[in-house]
Amino acid sequence: MIIYSGFIFIMSSIPAEELPEESFVNFYLLAHFFEFIIFGFLSGFAFKGSFLIPAAAGIIYSGFDEFHQLFTPGRYCSFIDFIVDTAGVVVGVYLFNAILKRFNNEKK
Repeated sequence: MIIYSGFIFIMSSIPAEELPEESFVNFYLLAHFFEFIIFGFLSGFAFKGSFLIPAAAGIIYSGFDEFHQLFTPGRYCSFIDFIVDTAGVVVGVYLFNAILKRFNNEKK
């Protein structure tokens, strides 16, 4: 999770003019969503057996990521991005917990 947090930080540090042109309007929202699904899944793994702690950690990191973009040339802090990131975190944590629950039920 820590290494992946670093990856997100690096990606958020890329100035806007160095990013590829979007091929369709909501590509960046999908990128945010899937980026934070992975973060949520890894957070669920780091804090096994809980939903609230990994979800809160992901939501806090999402806010930090958006704030960090204020200091990156051509990037900006977006409430919509924060909401999409938060949704991704929640889905990722939920997926991890659902898989863990199913795996634990199969072991019984």
